[in-house]
Amino acid sequence: MLEMLLVFPAMNELKKLPFYFYTENGSRDSGNRYLLNEEGDSSRPFVKLRSCSVEINFGNDLENKPFCYDVTKNI
Repeated sequence: MLEMLLVFPAMNELKKLPFYFYTENGSRDSGNRYLLNEEGDSSRPFVKLRSCSVEINFGNDLENKPFCYDVTKNI
């Protein structure tokens, strides 16, 4: 399972920038952190598939469908 996590800093941390990273089966390679460094930066995932499906988890039902990666490691 491949996950992309987008992390926004707390509102009182104005100097910190949002970033995103990927995990595979709940494990994160510590080197894959990508900063969104300008006001116009955005993350637009693109998925191209043949004969398979994708399920996107925005965290709306974490009790029944939790993230594989422990997102509290980034709080």
